[in-house]
Amino acid sequence: MPSRTFPPEMLEAMVTRALTTWGIPERHIGQEFGVSGACIGNIRRGANHKTVRPELPRWIRSCEACGHWTGYCDLGFPDPEEEGIVRAACECSAWVTR
Repeated sequence: MPSRTFPPEMLEAMVTRALTTWGIPERHIGQEFGVSGACIGNIRRGANHKTVRPELPRWIRSCEACGHWTGYCDLGFPDPEEEGIVRAACECSAWVTR
C-alpha cells in the first residue's frame, strides 16, 4: 500500500484507537481508517507515528512478555543477560505471547 499523508485529526484518532484498544485486531482498526492492518501494527510497535500521542504506551517485545520466560529463558537462548531483555526478544525466533 502506498504511503499516505493523513489530516492531523484523523492521524491522532487512528493512533489513539490503535493504542487504546489492544483487544481489537489490527485489520479491523485498519478497515475503520482505510489503512492496512500492518499500518496499525506499526503504530502499536512504535515504528510509525511515534510523535503522535507519545504518552500512550507502544508494544515493545521483551523476554518478560514471552511464554517461555519464568524469570529466565526456559529455552536458554538468546542470553537476555548479555543482550538485554528487549534486544534478546527481538532477535529470538521462539518468542511467543503468554
